[in-house]
Amino acid sequence: MTTDPQPPPEAELIRTARTSPPLVKIRRAADLAGISEGRWRQLENGGWKRRGRWETEVAPADTLARMARAVGVTPAQLTAAGRPDAAAELEALAPLGPEPDNGGSQQDVQRLEYEVRSMRAEIDRLAAALERRNRRDGTQARHEATG
Repeated sequence: MTTDPQPPPEAELIRTARTSPPLVKIRRAADLAGISEGRWRQLENGGWKRRGRWETEVAPADTLARMARAVGVTPAQLTAAGRPDAAAELEALAPLGPEPDNGGSQQDVQRLEYEVRSMRAEIDRLAAALERRNRRDGTQARHEATG
């Protein structure tokens, strides 16, 4: 039985940064990086299984830079992991948000931005459910009035 190969050093770096306190969930990290959750998992694992065979994948420099930014990895860390191309891309990227004046970290800002987006999504979901219920109740009320 063969085992899956180890992820490349840059993928290990991303995973370590994401899973170190404060933990960043994959869904959140992928959202910040502008990629799907499935794509994040593929790149963080260094590939995926296809028909029982391991398919290796190395993250493109621009994608790896966005992933690094999402979890707080520095250009120096990417260079040390053997990805100076992604380090250069990361240096060119704008930060995710301003550093707060109260001594909070970039990850604190990212976590708050995520919470706001999550709350907005929940409000939208609840509003849609309420609208469906109101339409259904209105339809039932019309049927009762005419029936």
